[in-house]
Amino acid sequence: MNIFAILENGELQRLTLSQNIQNELDNFYNTSKEKFLRDKEVINFEGDYKAGENEIFRIDEFNWLGKIKHLEANHRTNVDINNPLQFSQLENDMIENIKILIIDLAHYIIFQNVDNRKFIKPRSFLIYSENTFSFEDRSGIKLDENIDAAVNKSNGELLFNSFHNASKIFDLSEYYREATDDEVQNFLGNDLFRLDGNIDINNLNQNIRKKIYLIMKNGAIENIRNNYQTVKDYAISLGLNDCFTDDKIVIKSGDKKLLKRLIDFLNEDLYKSPISGLIYASNSKRKVNE
Repeated sequence: MNIFAILENGELQRLTLSQNIQNELDNFYNTSKEKFLRDKEVINFEGDYKAGENEIFRIDEFNWLGKIKHLEANHRTNVDINNPLQFSQLENDMIENIKILIIDLAHYIIFQNVDNRKFIKPRSFLIYSENTFSFEDRSGIKLDENIDAAVNKSNGELLFNSFHNASKIFDLSEYYREATDDEVQNFLGNDLFRLDGNIDINNLNQNIRKKIYLIMKNGAIENIRNNYQTVKDYAISLGLNDCFTDDKIVIKSGDKKLLKRLIDFLNEDLYKSPISGLIYASNSKRKVNE
């Protein structure tokens, strides 16, 4: 087992460990990894689903070295963590510059985000010894059993249970991001829509932009076009009468609440229960493999 640190300046350095400490940390991090994976259903990350306590996300064939944050650009092509001696040792005065810890285990590489809460600064702790308290004058790092992400060495898949935490480590924008201004304009300009008034795209919030991106990514527009009457009938049953004409979806600029409901509907986040007849809005969903 080896531990590396990506520093604020983009350098990758290794932490020098005694053999005894290395063995202890190997046990510590393997236990943390087993807890991270234990009894978890591995599901593909789809962007608009929140993992439950017994679920963990997967992104296949993930190029972690190309996606990891803070790492200097020229390190991304010549880094080999299997050869730790190629890296310089982390010095005491650089500890507080650590941004990411990389722990290389036998079968997994695990990643932890590092912030100020994990630094042990000189004279910030009182240590009890020989019946008295004294300051600890050395720097250090607080060990954390929580894992932000892990890469399976055998198949290259990235595993994580929180997109928010994993995105502190990696650039995951291509997997879940907001629609850009150009993409929003292309979306609104589709001939399936009719704009009722001018829409100021600068006023569209992050949630709507993310859903517009997912609608475009998932090919929803073409599916609606091919099944327009069925979609229209269902939309009317959800109270979206004013948004559908015989052949167009009407986007009303002056009604933010209606716009949100329409975007939710187009992203399949608004549905009517066949059991109770009640209308529900969902903020999390995933496809079920048959």
